[in-house]
Amino acid sequence: MRFYVQGIIRRSQGNLNPFEMNQFSECRNHIKFGISTLEWLLVGLDGHVINTVMQTGDKFLTMGDVSIALEFYREARSLFPHAAICCIREAQCHVVLKCFDQAKKCCKKAIRLCAEEEFNELFSIIDIFIENDRLHDAYDLYISLLDRFPHRLSIIELLEEVKALIRSKLGKTEKEKPKIEIKTSKSEKKKKEVSWSNIVFYISLVLVQPKYFPFSRLV
Repeated sequence: MRFYVQGIIRRSQGNLNPFEMNQFSECRNHIKFGISTLEWLLVGLDGHVINTVMQTGDKFLTMGDVSIALEFYREARSLFPHAAICCIREAQCHVVLKCFDQAKKCCKKAIRLCAEEEFNELFSIIDIFIENDRLHDAYDLYISLLDRFPHRLSIIELLEEVKALIRSKLGKTEKEKPKIEIKTSKSEKKKKEVSWSNIVFYISLVLVQPKYFPFSRLV
């Protein structure tokens, strides 16, 4: 497992030579096969794998090494494609990297797979979309959340709030057409800013969840 973890780190840095890459691929295939066997399931090795990979990603995320963290979360998703938490962590990395289109795709996947206990983490990511003026994306994600959790009536209120923000933004744009270049410049600057308070919030979430779920939650 140690070789596997080191391989993920070095692969993310582009430091694996062809021979090492071949060894890493063999190790990875062995683990992929193992977590699908009854023998590994009975002794809990599947849980050990996801805990190791996800927790290592969490450590890199809290240290600010977002690109390496993202590599671990992608690896976890490749091993456990039905685990919403992998997609959520990917989305969190993408918003830090200001890749909001990619973050939205990951959120969409997470919404399709998530359970009730993962609801609040998705909310915290959508908040960052709103703070960065990605209002239409936020609206679209709230619609998907409402489809997934129709009993969460609070989402309807949030949809109305975002709709009002969109209308307000359109109204300001119409009133300030002569200054459109200046406003666009400020808007673009705002889009590039990510709320540090929200980043700290969701990073703190990974610290209070030291253990990820067993394989039974992933099937």
